[in-house]
Amino acid sequence: AAAVPSLPLSLCNHSGGDGSSSGDGLPAGWSLLPSTQLHMMCAYNVPFMATHACLNPQGRLNDGCLNLMHMSGLCGFGGRLKFAQMLLQAEDGGHTDLDFVHTEQVRALAVEPLCDDTWMVLDGEVIPNATLFLEVHPGLVRTCVAPGFVDE
Repeated sequence: AAAVPSLPLSLCNHSGGDGSSSGDGLPAGWSLLPSTQLHMMCAYNVPFMATHACLNPQGRLNDGCLNLMHMSGLCGFGGRLKFAQMLLQAEDGGHTDLDFVHTEQVRALAVEPLCDDTWMVLDGEVIPNATLFLEVHPGLVRTCVAPGFVDE
């Protein structure tokens, strides 16, 4: 696997006054998500978040990647209906086929809140509203699982 490009020190310098992003100043190999108006973003490496919640059907513990899922356009009553639709289809991973749910594999990511009236949660805990860097380190932790749970 290719090395992960260096983490950027700041993402603020390439966001325009109108919230648009140009991508200038990002290290080679990095890209911005297509929208600065994200309403939900999740990064997982496991398929199931609970027994009946397959939020990341492509997730594998051993592929050296996180699967990034992001959604936008969830404003107002229509947005709440879309979010409910996503939750109802998440049991078997069907939500990834919805046109407003986008997924991609990443080896590192940086999340920089663009406003103060938002909140971020990491592993179920609210964290400070500040830039967050995540990077996969393959092989750092070894996991033992029952033989019947091995991927094909």
